[in-house]
Amino acid sequence: MPRVLPQDRAAGPGRPKDLAKRDAILAAARALFFSRGVEGVGIEEIARRANVSKMTVYGHFRDKAAILSAIVAAEAARMTSVLDEMPGEPRNLEQRLVAVGTALMTFLTSPELLAFERLLMSEAARRPDLASAMLEAGPRFGHRKLAEQLAAATTRGDLAIRHPVVAAEQLTSLWKGFLYLECQLGVRPSPTAEEIHRHVTEGVAMFLRSYRPSALP
Repeated sequence: MPRVLPQDRAAGPGRPKDLAKRDAILAAARALFFSRGVEGVGIEEIARRANVSKMTVYGHFRDKAAILSAIVAAEAARMTSVLDEMPGEPRNLEQRLVAVGTALMTFLTSPELLAFERLLMSEAARRPDLASAMLEAGPRFGHRKLAEQLAAATTRGDLAIRHPVVAAEQLTSLWKGFLYLECQLGVRPSPTAEEIHRHVTEGVAMFLRSYRPSALP
């Protein structure tokens, strides 16, 4: 058993834990989990990579499942932050939708997020609660925000949408298309900024042709 240093002891009541060490543990676990999966990584290896003792890891997290939960929570917060910071209102609706779709697809097709999603899928059978938490914080949150924007555009008369929730799903599907599936499966590299912009612009054009006020009786 490794020697427990005074600074490695779990924090007691009234004494905050060393957040820098916690962050180092999460960063180490994240990198190892991404490369080899959760089952292929031990606590000892996480401790070595984080440059802390094994007892320090246990002082912050009871087991690997708790570490994975913390990583998922951090990723969910990052995704929510990205969605919250989507581009503000540009000159017209088409520009707005292209800007939002480009921001979303740039985030979703980043190598780091794709690696995280693969990890989460591999753990979903054992930890469906984690998958549900990520789904709620990420895709469902973004879907609700987009539906609200489409409903507002309908109120302004820019669009003619009867069911904004359904329309938001349709638009997101146009943004993702086969491109996103290929990235998820790792059969193609992440698209360039130019490829994302072209892909999103074409999807928005198709969406607007269907939901412009003149398109519905």
